[in-house]
Amino acid sequence: MYERWVSFFEFRWTPILTYRRRHLELLDWFEENLEPVAFNDDPDRLGIAMGAHDLRIVVQRNGMTVDSGLSGKPTSELLPAIAGVLEVLKPRETVLTMSNVISTVELDGRDYETARGIFARGVAGAPQQLCGMTPLDASVLMDFKSSSVAAQVEWGIVESSELLQRLGDPRISRVEKHGGELRRRVAMLPASTAPGRIPDVSVFAEVAFLPQQDDEVTAAASVGNVMVEYEASAEQLALGLMNRFEAAEVSAKEGSTW
Repeated sequence: MYERWVSFFEFRWTPILTYRRRHLELLDWFEENLEPVAFNDDPDRLGIAMGAHDLRIVVQRNGMTVDSGLSGKPTSELLPAIAGVLEVLKPRETVLTMSNVISTVELDGRDYETARGIFARGVAGAPQQLCGMTPLDASVLMDFKSSSVAAQVEWGIVESSELLQRLGDPRISRVEKHGGELRRRVAMLPASTAPGRIPDVSVFAEVAFLPQQDDEVTAAASVGNVMVEYEASAEQLALGLMNRFEAAEVSAKEGSTW
């Protein structure tokens, strides 16, 4: 089963000269039109959470970030707040600069040690033995590119404790964020208290998308469409990588090597 755990989107616009004044107007708009569960306000940034503490939008003079965490709340629930931001701040030349998604595909009934060994040999290409040592684990860093987007993906096999550790600490990631703000991830939680069910063993995929074209978004609906598009691409990538692992798994059972 596919599961998206974290989504992060960074939008940039032409710096707003009258940001301080519009910042106060946006505070008024939020108070009149929304019911946030949390907010953070300082002179340089304004953050608001809707529906859950990890479903957030943060606004600054030169852009905004949108992220959704372990609560599982869809980013679409932030569209009313995004509409207010665009209405009050009236930013110009708003474009997506980076998207970052973490997801997994559950490996139901698989043994963790066996699965990661198959990945090391059948996917990462490690020999059966090297210098008298047997490969136990691996992760793969891959780069993709089309005319419209570049992507970097780190993937491998994780157990529940490793997944929670990765969700809680962005420093573990090998994916290059290209200067984008790191996600404000949840603190590490034991699997028993994490929202939802953490899979015992899964294919893990973290992807950073970098658009190669400056396609301007002008309304909340177009922002929502962009976020849906990249989350769908992350799902397609994760499922495709799952298929690659399953092919290595079949090959291992048949006794062949890649």
